[in-house]
Amino acid sequence: MATIFDNLKQAGQNAITWLRQNAAKLSNISPAKLMSDADNKTNAMQMGKMYMFHYDPKYKQKLPYYDTFPLIIPIERYSDGFLGLNMHYLAPKLRLSLLQGLMSITNNKTMNDSTRMMVTYNILNSTKKHRYFKPTLKRYLATHVQSRFLNIKPDEWETAIFLPVERFVKKNKKAVWKLSRELLT
Repeated sequence: MATIFDNLKQAGQNAITWLRQNAAKLSNISPAKLMSDADNKTNAMQMGKMYMFHYDPKYKQKLPYYDTFPLIIPIERYSDGFLGLNMHYLAPKLRLSLLQGLMSITNNKTMNDSTRMMVTYNILNSTKKHRYFKPTLKRYLATHVQSRFLNIKPDEWETAIFLPVERFVKKNKKAVWKLSRELLT
């Protein structure tokens, strides 16, 4: 008869097998592949939703590093662009922590096309639950957006934060994540 430890060991081995099989699928994901999904692209974004797009920063020569394929949750609209949380600036584990905190302030719990995060800078700055937002806060100019916005459906938000599609320039992702962690201390 199998003990509880045997069952846990088997579950762990199954999880490792699943991860190995599916890690290869994740490595095939690219911004080009994602952007080929014409059904989910839009020219207009809504605050509190999640999007990916191609971006070419205006001041890229002065920036120490930047992401050319951001994963954004827009929180404020301006006449010339928007302010958003680029989840790529955090390591995946911290992305999940931030997203889980933001999911607690959605307009509904149905996770359908009407779902959005009711997030503002003041809300982010007012509680420790959202403390990981600071390295992700970025300003984007509409004239430097290089593609349509890929709308990530609410029931896919958790999956999207783990996709290895960040495209950092001037530093690799591990260096960026280390610098972001330093900003949090």
